[in-house]
Amino acid sequence: MAQRMVLQCGMSPKIGTISYTIDRGQDFTKPYSDHTALAIDEEIRRIVAECHEKCKNLLIEKADQVELVAQELLTKEVITREDMIRLLGKRPFPNRNDAFDKYLASKSELENKEEGDEAKP
Repeated sequence: MAQRMVLQCGMSPKIGTISYTIDRGQDFTKPYSDHTALAIDEEIRRIVAECHEKCKNLLIEKADQVELVAQELLTKEVITREDMIRLLGKRPFPNRNDAFDKYLASKSELENKEEGDEAKP
């Protein structure tokens, strides 16, 4: 993924907004110099190292929550979205327009209405 970010998407400030798309057909030459290849390798290593560090720090910071989810997974083979909400609370994005939340709310309303209809004689 980091390689594609650098080579194809131009998502590296050091390499710049250029795409080095390589056709892996019959042509085995690369469209850049050895010097650029070294810079590309350094950028890929930097991105991977930064992402690894962020992930490790996040897991350390959220260790209690990770433990809750791990314990739940030891008791259940599959956990649902509702299980995650029960364990961790609602997602911390209050201003986000979440279509999935709207879908679940409308589905819940429909189920409640159907249950009410069944209770009537």
